[in-house]
Amino acid sequence: MFVAVAQAMGIAVDAFDPNPARLEAATTLGATAAGDLSAENQYDMVVEVSGANAARETAQRVIRPGGTVVALGESNEPYTMPATPRWRRTDCYTVRSFYFPVDEVEANWDLLRVMGASLRDLIVKSLTLPELPEAFARFVAGDYVKPCIVSADAHLVSEVTR
Repeated sequence: MFVAVAQAMGIAVDAFDPNPARLEAATTLGATAAGDLSAENQYDMVVEVSGANAARETAQRVIRPGGTVVALGESNEPYTMPATPRWRRTDCYTVRSFYFPVDEVEANWDLLRVMGASLRDLIVKSLTLPELPEAFARFVAGDYVKPCIVSADAHLVSEVTR
């Protein structure tokens, strides 16, 4: 979703995801697959959307001194900033936000109206209720980005989420 919003705003995005299906979705939306992320100081801004510790550590490694890490991903794990010499020398900003302000609701609806169908067709896998156990397993495995359970007449019944 971040790639879709950035693209709508005209912002170029390098994307990384360890899951090939999610990375393919990001590149289909127009992102460029990020290269080697083992080196330090590669980006002025990093948006971390998973909340996974490995992704947070990568963000902290690839951010340039003076840059900004935007932490959008949610996790039950604490977000720690290590007191290492590299981290102290980086002197970057970390911004955490999980929700958008109420005054941005209409703009978000406008974006969804423009991009909704193409996003749906790219990331949503429609399944029936009897397929729920397999859908859940494939979602957890990363095969499905956003499985949705539909009734026989294709009306949305429920969205499968963690």
